[in-house]
Amino acid sequence: MTRVHNSVQYFSIGTSFVILLQELITTLYIGFLGLIFSSYFVYLAEKDEVDKDGKMHFKSYADALWWGVVSFC
Repeated sequence: MTRVHNSVQYFSIGTSFVILLQELITTLYIGFLGLIFSSYFVYLAEKDEVDKDGKMHFKSYADALWWGVVSFC
């Protein structure tokens, strides 16, 4: 009786872990998409801006993506 009861508990824990893992992967995917799109929109908005020294803040999309990584992390 005890072994059957324990196997049901382990199955329940395993099922819960799989569900939580799927939610974690979905959350990371949505966060990654948010990073990509927000960096792109910042690049579009700031690509032509020049500061007082004549330097451009975002020379390429990679610069904007780096800004997004540093800002969000």
